[in-house]
Amino acid sequence: MFEGYLHDSQASTAIGQHVKKFGKRTCSPLSSGVGGFQPDVGSTIALCPTRGNVLPLASGKHRTLRAVTLAKHARDMHPNKSEPVGRRMSVFARSLDIISQRCSTVYLSARKMKSSASHRSRARNPPTANGIAAMVSALSKTPNHLSAIFDVGVSTDDMNLEKVIQQAAELAAWSVAAGISTISIYDARGHLKSHANILQVFASLRCKSLVPEQPHRIAVYLNGRRLLEDDDTNPDGEQPGLSLYLISENDGQRALRSITEALTERVKHGDMTIDDISVDLVAEQLHLLVMPAPDLIVVFGSELNLSGYPLWHLQQAELETLYNEDEFGFLVFAHALQSYAGAEMRYGK
Repeated sequence: MFEGYLHDSQASTAIGQHVKKFGKRTCSPLSSGVGGFQPDVGSTIALCPTRGNVLPLASGKHRTLRAVTLAKHARDMHPNKSEPVGRRMSVFARSLDIISQRCSTVYLSARKMKSSASHRSRARNPPTANGIAAMVSALSKTPNHLSAIFDVGVSTDDMNLEKVIQQAAELAAWSVAAGISTISIYDARGHLKSHANILQVFASLRCKSLVPEQPHRIAVYLNGRRLLEDDDTNPDGEQPGLSLYLISENDGQRALRSITEALTERVKHGDMTIDDISVDLVAEQLHLLVMPAPDLIVVFGSELNLSGYPLWHLQQAELETLYNEDEFGFLVFAHALQSYAGAEMRYGK
């Protein structure tokens, strides 16, 4: 390091004048117009020829002055001198870097918007039944029972309820095309249960439209019991192509209470002992009173909320939380099946 040396000749001249006038003992005249730098009295100024920085040495403090600040101070003293080429090139390089970063940001944003638009378009226009069958044939396994949890926003509002019924009917049709024999739909407040007949009609019509060559009758179950159909709605006695269970947050509690009372009565009357009560027995009764155990649970919606879902049925199920910008779509359904096919079921081991 050398005193009075700097790549910028103007700054070097300015500092040389200050050093010559005031010597090495004091540096206070340099503090004005140099970015607020206040060296201690008695410190020595040295200039680094490689980085163009000013360092106070004798004081032991490692504060640094940028050469560009000193160059500005020198140009104020010599306004007629032109700016160094190195300085202009440095500004040009930084400008190019900023432009490059902004172009990259715009490009990535455009790609994201294009991908999102393409995703939404494909989600709203799912493939045909043959396309779904071809997709499923490439998977190593598919669930026998798929359980769906829709967004928590199911309400009594007519438009909202109609939307959910249409989504449930669409899910039923995709499941029939994929060869899934049983689905269940969890609606915490039980609004779908109150409109089970309407859902049954919508789902049957959608299945007939998507897969006309397969049985399109839907068997709907409430509280573990099948919803009776009128002969007029099924004059040919067609066998159902899909079993649909509608469950709410009260089903699990109701079933456990019923099982507890029934087992208590059987023990009291000597039909069984306490040692005969096992986890498998309770699970069997729950499956009869609520629904069979699901293999795959898919969460549709903007947030994960399992509040009220029958806990017993979560034990051996694969859970897929697939957020799609609060949007219901076929791609979420397809992705869930693909994830399930690649999952390794350990059952707590």
